Amino acid sequence: MKTPAVLTLAAAITLNAAANVLMKVSAMRLEARAAAGAPVGVVGQYLEPVFLGGLVCFALALVAYRRSLQALPLNLAYPLMTSLGYLLVLGVSWLLLREVLSPRQLLGCGVILAGVWLVAG
Repeated sequence: MKTPAVLTLAAAITLNAAANVLMKVSAMRLEARAAAGAPVGVVGQYLEPVFLGGLVCFALALVAYRRSLQALPLNLAYPLMTSLGYLLVLGVSWLLLREVLSPRQLLGCGVILAGVWLVAG
């Protein structure tokens, strides 16, 4: 594999994971504002800085992923993008958002890592 393409794919995976986490944080903030009785309009929901940051990360992830596809086969890039992205989001949601991981999920992470090893090997 070509190193620049792999680094670009890693950037795409990281940006996509960051976008998903930012969307979750944005939703949590929206829920907290609504629970506090603050007015939450449609426009305000989507002009919220964390939401906009998530959109920017999604856009940059798309650009990086498209760039990585110039040098990597799709049958390698897509499985890596989805599986490693899933693992990254799972880890960040556990570390930063304090979401609980079940033993079954942890076992699934091991299976995913084995699959990544097989696909990328």
